[in-house]
Amino acid sequence: MLASALIILLQAAEEPKPAITITRKEAAYSYEFSWSKEAAEIPALDTLLRKRADESKGEIVDDATTAQAEAKRDGGFFPDMGYELTWDYATAGNSEALLSLSGGWFTYTGGAHGLFGAYSLLWDKSSGKEIELPALFERVTEYALLHPKMCAALKRERKEKRESEEQIDSGFEGIDEAFNGCPKFEEITGWIADDDKDGKFDTFMFAADPYVAGPYVEGTYEMKVQVTERMIAALKPAYRASFEAQPQ
Repeated sequence: MLASALIILLQAAEEPKPAITITRKEAAYSYEFSWSKEAAEIPALDTLLRKRADESKGEIVDDATTAQAEAKRDGGFFPDMGYELTWDYATAGNSEALLSLSGGWFTYTGGAHGLFGAYSLLWDKSSGKEIELPALFERVTEYALLHPKMCAALKRERKEKRESEEQIDSGFEGIDEAFNGCPKFEEITGWIADDDKDGKFDTFMFAADPYVAGPYVEGTYEMKVQVTERMIAALKPAYRASFEAQPQ
């Protein structure tokens, strides 16, 4: 289950092994957190990821031990395999100005299946801090122009997964609106990628986790929007050299 979820979220068929892995397995819980060599080589970023790992570790240990104790006391359910939590950050692209990380998370706390989704992190090397995708642009409105392109890519992905353009009809208006409509940017995970590994970003990537753009069985939706000359012109000057336009 865990392996299948992470395979879906990988950005390439094969990824380099992470430089840092923090893992532990006990009867009540197991966790594993990892990040790439490029992330580990930036001290401030490595410190940030270690802090997040410590926070994640504390949460699953507290939740699992509390749930296990309550199950023993009250005769309730606690999964034989215990609670699980995993997240990873792989390098999606690395330029002189920016390091882009993408990866996934998986959690299991009982039931028929676990939950999984996408993670991303964008690091500005000059300022030495994490930034959001809209901060790449001189005006936030320019970033907003990517949304229709993402929606068009989602439509193509849905057609391929569902093998038709037929919309889901569950009988519940809110669910159908989510599973047939286009998510807002705040509902999805976005990152930039260097698909040809030449040190320049050529793609904006967007991921909609299960239940965001479709039912659980459809898994994660990933949408690609290729970089254009117009997009590069709309970026802040400090970032323009980190991108390259793709043929349209």
